[in-house]
Amino acid sequence: MKKRLLTALLAVILVMALGTVTAFADGTIPTSGGELTSGNYQLEADTTVTSQLTVAADAEVTIDLNGHTLSGGESVTGAVISNMGTLTITDSGTEGTITGVRGI
Repeated sequence: MKKRLLTALLAVILVMALGTVTAFADGTIPTSGGELTSGNYQLEADTTVTSQLTVAADAEVTIDLNGHTLSGGESVTGAVISNMGTLTITDSGTEGTITGVRGI
């Protein structure tokens, strides 16, 4: 009985641990720019957007630079990100940056 209980407990812990690993990568930053919906975004490589990214007033967005660069292409004339909602920027890697005409 104790072995079954321990096995079930370990299985539940493993499932919960897997959920925390995959929960961060909800979405991909669209290179075409546009509106980011609520969720978590993680850069997998240096990313250049062709138009401004927008965080809507009711959105909660987290961007993990993951050691990469998010930049605005030549057609982005203002800030790379326009934030009207809640925006959190983290860097789980090292030396992640945001570059553009005026940054954020």
